[in-house]
Amino acid sequence: MKKRLTALALALSCAGTGFAQDAPRADLDSLKQQSANLLALPGGSLYGNLENAKEEIAAATGVSFALFVGCELDEQNPMPATSFSKADLASAETLLRERAGLNDAYAATMTNESKSFFLKPTRANVLAMLRRVAEEARENDSIWVVFSGEGFSVEGDAAFVPSVAGGDASQWVFASEARAILASSRANRVAIVWLTDRFERADLKKPEEAQAPAVEARKDAERVEIFACSQGERTRESTQAKLDLFWSEFLTAAKTSEGAFGGEALRKAFNAAAAKTFEATKDSEAGAQTPEWRNF
Repeated sequence: MKKRLTALALALSCAGTGFAQDAPRADLDSLKQQSANLLALPGGSLYGNLENAKEEIAAATGVSFALFVGCELDEQNPMPATSFSKADLASAETLLRERAGLNDAYAATMTNESKSFFLKPTRANVLAMLRRVAEEARENDSIWVVFSGEGFSVEGDAAFVPSVAGGDASQWVFASEARAILASSRANRVAIVWLTDRFERADLKKPEEAQAPAVEARKDAERVEIFACSQGERTRESTQAKLDLFWSEFLTAAKTSEGAFGGEALRKAFNAAAAKTFEATKDSEAGAQTPEWRNF
């Protein structure tokens, strides 16, 4: 696994966060237990070392990569955006640590409070991080990406509004872009979560630089996008849980699920959360909130 990651990863490693080099891909005790079987020779001697064992076992079991992107306040327009964005991201990280074996070395958080320039949630930085994750993940790895903050829809395409973007759509991050980048990865398990509004901005056109190729669903992979609301809707928040309403319900359902967190368990958690979110908002003057599941 040495030298797998490039300059961006090295910078993250020096900053003490995200995708660090030479990080363990499995529990050390488990590695020790399995290394004898993995490296044993007929004569009973062993060759290689524990680092080699880590690589072999990691290739078989896989790791979880996670990117958390949020913005609670638009620096160009200091009106309250999503109030609980940081809490959404923190809870997502906790969930993945508990249910998907997320390791510090394979997680990065990008917010407008980040001190490192490459962890600011600008369009360029977010796309660069998505490309790095897509490139580094292998077949048995999982990729999780969570966006929380202000968002819109332009020509039917959901978009996340970075803190420095304001009303400039050329600086937004579009769902079709994230989808196309992650679809290029070797990873067979990918989940993108959008905890953002999807109000349609009819006054805007999708920027040329944001155009992305269409992606067809793969039958041999688990790739899904989860939207907290449908196109034309806005998300609500739970003041009691201090989280996005849908996400609060999703966490509750996820914590009661059994087995590996993915596939059927992920879908069941979504279905339960979507039903409760709709029920809680169906009589709202702003209209019902209907979360959406999309395979790609």
